Order: sequence, then C-alpha cells, then structure tokens
Amino acid sequence: MVVYESGGEWAILSPSGKQYEIGLGDQVAAITEVGGTLRTYRCGDRDVIDGFDESEICPSAHGAVLFPWPNRIKDGTYSYKGKAFQLDLSEPSTSSAIHGLIRWRPFDLLVQGDNYVTLQAELSPTPGYPFGLALQITYQLGSEGLEVLSKVTNTGGDVAPLGIGYHPYISLGPNAMVDDAVVSMLAKSCLCSDPKTGVVKGAVSCLDANLDFSLGKHLKGVELDQTFLDLARDPDGVGWVYVSGKDDRVVALWFDAYFSHVQLFTSDTLPGERRRKAIAVEPMTCGPQAFRSGANLLELAPSEQISMSWGVKLL
Repeated sequence: MVVYESGGEWAILSPSGKQYEIGLGDQVAAITEVGGTLRTYRCGDRDVIDGFDESEICPSAHGAVLFPWPNRIKDGTYSYKGKAFQLDLSEPSTSSAIHGLIRWRPFDLLVQGDNYVTLQAELSPTPGYPFGLALQITYQLGSEGLEVLSKVTNTGGDVAPLGIGYHPYISLGPNAMVDDAVVSMLAKSCLCSDPKTGVVKGAVSCLDANLDFSLGKHLKGVELDQTFLDLARDPDGVGWVYVSGKDDRVVALWFDAYFSHVQLFTSDTLPGERRRKAIAVEPMTCGPQAFRSGANLLELAPSEQISMSWGVKLL
C-alpha cells in the first residue's frame, strides 16, 4: 500500500491506484488506474472473471492489458527494419520479455459515466522499443455484457510494430476449479512451443495435437498454456470461446477480426489457491515471439490509428 498526505490527512492508495467502478443493472465492474486493468466483473452474485482484491498487486496478469505485445519475446531481442533491439527481461525464469510495457503504468481518466469508463496511457520511445504510441481503452457495460474497445494511435515519427492482448481469467462459478470446466471453440491450428522457454516451434492441426474444442472439451487433468489460431468467425467476423463450470452457467468471450490468436492457460503454474482456479482466455492480435517472427504484427504509420474490440458475457 502507498501512503500519502493530502489536505493534512493521511490516505491509503490501492497498489493498483484509483478504482473506476461502473455498473448497469446487476452488472458491476472495476477497472484500475495502474495498467488499465479489469480487476473485477460480476453479474449479480456470480463472478464472470476471477479478479483480485483492491489491496493486492495484480497477480499473474489477472485482467491485464498486454501492450505493445502479448506473450513472450525470447531473450528480449528482436529486429525491425534492419535494426536490432534489446528489451528488459521481465520474466527472468524464461529469459523473456513478457506481456509488453504497459501493465504497471498509470492510465489517465478521460471520461466516466455510470456504465462506462475511458482511460488512456502513452508509451514514450525507449531504447528497447523506440516508438511512440497512445492507447485508449473504453470499458462499457451493456445489455450484451462487457465490451472492451481499444484505440491505438502512433504518436511518433516512425512506423511502429505492435500487438495487443488482454488477459481475463474466466471464473468457473462458486467452488469450481479448472477440472470442472468445459471449453468450446472453433480453431483449426495451435502453436507448438517449448514449455520452458516459450519458443514457438510451429503450427499443427488441433486434431493432431488432441486439442480439438469444436464439440467441447472437458479440462479435467488437462494442462494448457497454448496459442490457437485459424479461428472460425461468424458472419460479422467475430470469434467466440465458451467456458462452462459446474453451475450450468456459460461465459462467452468474443473478439473481432483483429484478434487473430487466442491463448488458453489453465493456471497450473500459479501459486497457492489460484492454481487451476480459473482459465485465462486471452484474445491477442499476434502470437508468441511475434516481434521476432513478424507473424501477424500490426504496423502503424505516424498519426495512423486503429480500433478493435472484444467482450465477455454471462449466459
């Protein structure tokens, strides 16, 4: 906790900064100043995501924004347009730079209403990532659940490579664990990677990898930290992942065409009571090591802007 003096009185701040609460009907969500993180989202007395307490530092990327890249970059090294760059190794255990540069930075509040909030953060150029970007995120509750709109603007003078992802852990209901979960998703391929380093070896058929979720897959005894691609889309270009626990409720997570990859993580490596408590369903615009491979990297010219969205609802 951080203690400061304001108006002659002591006050205590949450480790995640100011808390922006929004609501609509029986839906309530809390978004944090630090990282623009989705800390909680509930419908009535049912958690839709597995969040964290206001007194905690965000654990294991719960609800985090992954920007300007999701997942890992081995050794923190990559090249872009013939120049080599070195990022700080934010995950020393795998010698990787993981989940971008925005997770611990404060976001500015732009506007807040009863059922929505818009936050913005800016990335200034650094030696490891010499590009300027502004990220604006709107969290909005509606009749179809929670929608998250991302707007990225290149504020620098050079073309910028980037990716973005989100890291919600889907709650499986009261007293449920990952072994109670069933996941349904239409994906043709998944990426094989080294479990210790995260280095991508290549794409294989989900059928060949015994990771076909098209008819629903029960996760009892199944460990996942896997990237899926070649995702089926509805007529509007939207992809879907459905997760159910043992209370007969289904959480549906959707994502637009910019999100070409989905990571499923069964939280096997998390400590204590969080181990296999929830499943992370992570919509991503690119896969692991994208800065090294160039696969599915987004590129923005100076002053160019793109917008993308995803959302989640309880059925």
